[in-house]
Amino acid sequence: MNVAGFLSRYNVITRIEIEPPSDGQPEGYWAEVKTHLSRRDAREANDALYRLVMKLDVQEDAKTDGSPLATAEGELHFEDYNTAIAMAALIAWNLTDEDGAPLSLDTPAAKLESLNRLPTEVFSQIVAAVQGVAKGAKDKKGGASERKFPR
Repeated sequence: MNVAGFLSRYNVITRIEIEPPSDGQPEGYWAEVKTHLSRRDAREANDALYRLVMKLDVQEDAKTDGSPLATAEGELHFEDYNTAIAMAALIAWNLTDEDGAPLSLDTPAAKLESLNRLPTEVFSQIVAAVQGVAKGAKDKKGGASERKFPR
């Protein structure tokens, strides 16, 4: 008997409808994303989100008045975080450029370039679906279709 392993339960993708079917595009436009990211993928996204910035205080009186010589501040980079989430979760799509050529997902560089070419609202739709998919999978709500990957 062949029983699927534990991690196979998390190897599921969902299809997002970017645009509904039309006469010119009978399948519509869609993207497929993972419903669960690995801990590694989530950590890389979190690392992209928060960056520590060190600032050095070079004032003469800093040594005598007890003020710090250096401070650390955090910066949030939401765009980098969203890009890391999309890069990790995006499996496939049928999106094309202005001339009808497929937007490539073949290599990380090609995938990043394709994501960067998207209209902001389409990129946001993909990221929102990725971030909302886990909740939908738990609730069994939402109309997205799911299937096992890899693809």
